[in-house]
Amino acid sequence: MLQVASSEATGLVEENKQLKRKNEQLMTSLKNPDIMKTVELVEEIEKWKRKAKRLQIINEALCDKLNNDEH
Repeated sequence: MLQVASSEATGLVEENKQLKRKNEQLMTSLKNPDIMKTVELVEEIEKWKRKAKRLQIINEALCDKLNNDEH
């Protein structure tokens, strides 16, 4: 039983080391200006998509109003 617990603990220690290395790699890549620019552009695209959706809803509402006023 003690040996099983020890091997599980060893596995967790290894997993922890791997996660720390992965975290360091991610943090390093975030410092890359190209990656940061890509992230900023993706955020900007999402902002414009939301704005376009809002404008589409307004446009549809105005068209409906015009159609209703004509009848």
